[in-house]
Amino acid sequence: MLSILQHDYVFWLGDLNYRIAVDVEEEDIWKLVNQGDWLALRAQDQLNIERERGNVFAQFNEGVINFPPSYKFQPGKNAFLFALAH
Repeated sequence: MLSILQHDYVFWLGDLNYRIAVDVEEEDIWKLVNQGDWLALRAQDQLNIERERGNVFAQFNEGVINFPPSYKFQPGKNAFLFALAH
């Protein structure tokens, strides 16, 4: 039996993004979404932060994300915001 790391390619499918870091204001997040600044958003993504710390998926790489999020749940509100593709 081969372990998962003994394969040439491993594909993780699913919604693996946690959330944007809690110290970023929601208004600032939506400005970045509307500007298409995916690099700045990725830098604030909790999953990427944990990967950089070596806590999760330490031996894996993620492809470049060049599209907006499809929705964002607003904590404390019963609503979703939908990001529009540019």
